[in-house]
Amino acid sequence: MGSLPLVINNYFSLNFITPFLNVIFVPLVSIIIFPLAIITFIFKPLDRLLFTLTNLMEKMSTTASFFSLNLPFGHLNMIWIIIYFVLLFYVFKKVSKYQYHLISIIILLLVFFYHLNFFNPNLKIDVINVGQGDTILISLPYNKGNILIDCANVISYNGNNDYDLCESIIIPYLKANGIKKLDYVILTHGDYDHMGGMTTLIQKFKVEIVLFNNGDYNTLEKDLIKLLNKQKIYNQKH
Repeated sequence: MGSLPLVINNYFSLNFITPFLNVIFVPLVSIIIFPLAIITFIFKPLDRLLFTLTNLMEKMSTTASFFSLNLPFGHLNMIWIIIYFVLLFYVFKKVSKYQYHLISIIILLLVFFYHLNFFNPNLKIDVINVGQGDTILISLPYNKGNILIDCANVISYNGNNDYDLCESIIIPYLKANGIKKLDYVILTHGDYDHMGGMTTLIQKFKVEIVLFNNGDYNTLEKDLIKLLNKQKIYNQKH
């Protein structure tokens, strides 16, 4: 419970399966894997056993990743973090077998964090730094809608053709702002530096409607439309 703000501000989500997985993995690492790794420095023949156990732990971890229950949270500012820890301190100081209901304070606070955007009365427009290209996020007051104008990507980044701008910058930025879905994605035109990240976006983030420009479609736009139709995401010209 003490690490929740740190986890939220690094991953912008909480996996509620994690406490149950920790019951398995924490003893496995702290009691078996870690001590065995130290002993292996002295008794080299044990390295095969260490490799087997580590490989088993990796397979368990990979299998467990398919059973995640992630809830997205936005980035928490310092004021909310302080409030959280003050309440947490109060709960653990006051809690007894007759006062377990105080834990509900923490649960209610997490529920509030989850719906924090519903209390924001301001219209917000963010120009996301994507280098060459364009990506603009419009967030309506009281979480009444989120609109993304263009979804840029780059052909290469420092010589790395596998770099995905949408996965590395755009999606984490959306999650950091507590955005759980995009009501509209508006694509101004079909250049790669304006819509090259769309394939990643619709595969890894919830998108309701995609609007294209009124011009003729190029190959990139036609391929995207096929993928949108396959995933049953509504799309049309605007």
